[in-house]
Amino acid sequence: MIPWHVAAARLGQGDLHPGGAEATSTLLGWLQELPEGPVLEIGPGLGLSTLRLLERGRAVEAIEPNSELARLYRQRTGVQARPLRAEELGLMHEGRYAAVLAESVLYGTDLPLVLRAIAGALQPGGGLLFSEAVWCEGTSAAEAGRLNTESDRRFGIPMASAEPWGWGDWRRMIGEAGLELVREERLGEGSPGGPTREGGWAGAVRDPAAALGMARLRWRQRGFERGEARVESWIGMARRRSRPE
Repeated sequence: MIPWHVAAARLGQGDLHPGGAEATSTLLGWLQELPEGPVLEIGPGLGLSTLRLLERGRAVEAIEPNSELARLYRQRTGVQARPLRAEELGLMHEGRYAAVLAESVLYGTDLPLVLRAIAGALQPGGGLLFSEAVWCEGTSAAEAGRLNTESDRRFGIPMASAEPWGWGDWRRMIGEAGLELVREERLGEGSPGGPTREGGWAGAVRDPAAALGMARLRWRQRGFERGEARVESWIGMARRRSRPE
């Protein structure tokens, strides 16, 4: 089975993260409050956010461990992503980045480790800009596990973090990593993607296997909407503290 996000990228569909292009626009507005300098994007997908950053005159670097997604990303943006996982951020230059952008990717990582690595990669005063679908408060570990297993079976991707972390847990871990959450906005129940579709029928003709895979994935989505009632979508900006607390 072609995972949902890979099939979408192959068909030219981007902005699959919570809130879609509108949420990205908000995050890039917050970017103006951060220092000038390069931006690191984690898991950049099709590259639509990268293109928006480049249009704003920002230098962009990226990490993407999936070779197929990295190839599609380079074709669209001209940026060569490094084949690293978020957990390997320690291999990047310490204190290099004015901002790190992560749209619906952190939930699938070792979150405490990755947040600390992001803090280390940021310049003093630099910030993490992110969007995520997180578990509603009170979700049990058993329920989170069941929904993630079902989502992975249907779509090739889990629904949210392996642990039943709610927004309060995310806020705590962000603070423990040496970051200060200075902007936060709840987007509402569920994890709306609001995908940007650029491929159209041409994408389906060019890649019929991905088109067929996407049709199957949409069929599998039937009857699964009830799971979305257990997650809520957030965007945020967290600055690196000048010194750890």
